[in-house]
Amino acid sequence: MHKEILILTEKRTEGFYLNRLLLMQGAGVCNAYTIDDAKGRIRDREVSLILTTMDTSTLSDVKVPVEKVSLPVSERTLTAVVSRCFSPSQLRPAIYRDLLPYWLYENCSDVDLCQGLANCGSAEGYLAALDIFYGSINSKADEIEDYYKNADMENYNIKVHALKSSARTIGAEGMADLAASMEAASAARDEKVVFDRTEELLDWFRSYRERLSGLSADSAEPVELMELPEGYLDRAYTDIARYADQMDYALCEETITALLGFEMPEEDRTAVSAMMSALEELNWGRIRQLLGERRGS
Repeated sequence: MHKEILILTEKRTEGFYLNRLLLMQGAGVCNAYTIDDAKGRIRDREVSLILTTMDTSTLSDVKVPVEKVSLPVSERTLTAVVSRCFSPSQLRPAIYRDLLPYWLYENCSDVDLCQGLANCGSAEGYLAALDIFYGSINSKADEIEDYYKNADMENYNIKVHALKSSARTIGAEGMADLAASMEAASAARDEKVVFDRTEELLDWFRSYRERLSGLSADSAEPVELMELPEGYLDRAYTDIARYADQMDYALCEETITALLGFEMPEEDRTAVSAMMSALEELNWGRIRQLLGERRGS
């Protein structure tokens, strides 16, 4: 068991913000959104410090050091926190190699796995995001190929935008940058650039079919999901509704992916999985319909 900093916040967005900053400094982290949830984390994990935006008086009976932080927080402050809690040998990649399957490090040297962990908030959420990415490779690549070969720049632009967002979520920054270039070229109707470099993008994208194939074997093993904090599901549904109204693919995908890393009633898991499928098709109306059905149940 590795030492971790427990991030305790009432707002999920604040938790993700601190989670990302600490992960990028190489710290082991976990999140909690209620006092009871925090106490459960302390029982189950080796927590060396609680970093919180909440009133520290509510943690007076906790036998772990507590530090209050105000947002935004400076990098110097967090560097000092990490230095107090971890020795250099305990920082990444030593911590992260125990969180994710080792074959990911061997097969995906072009993917920033730590950035992916930061984006998704947990190892469980990140593996769920990778699984969704892996499962969409054939259909998404074929769609992009079809639109580019038919010089359909409008639909091509939509699909490479979605690919850019998915790639950034998992930490595939190089492929995301290439997809962003293709997005800009198609928006400008620069068919020469699109025709010159789309095959490169598709080859890169399809290369993950083999490199992430270990996910199929891992899926046979039960995934350990996190306990759903009280009120988290309702807040996530509210966020997804807002992002759907704004047609914000990246934030919508990030929220749905994080949600899939938690335990939840089977009806909700089915609905959230359907939302992800609808998102891949940019079917915002279907996402709103699914949210309406769950909120009305």
